[in-house]
Amino acid sequence: MADIGILTDVQKRISHLTDEQLEELIQVIDEKFSKEKAQAKVSKKHLLGAMPQLIKYMAPDFNEPLEDFKDYMTGDL
Repeated sequence: MADIGILTDVQKRISHLTDEQLEELIQVIDEKFSKEKAQAKVSKKHLLGAMPQLIKYMAPDFNEPLEDFKDYMTGDL
C-alpha cells in the first residue's frame, strides 16, 4: 500500500491540472503500466532460443536413426 503522504501529494498535484492535462496524464499512466504488464507476461513465457548457451555439444549424427530401433523402422525414412 502506498504511503499516505505520497497519495496526498499526488492528489494535490492532480487537483491543479486542466482537463487536457488530466487526459494526457491518464494516457501516460496507461502506456507506462500496460508496457510493464506486457513485459511481465513475455518474461514468464518460454521463448524459443532464450537459452542458447544451455546446449554445449551436439553429435554430428544426432539426427541419424538409432540402432536400438532398427527392428521397428520400415526403411521409408
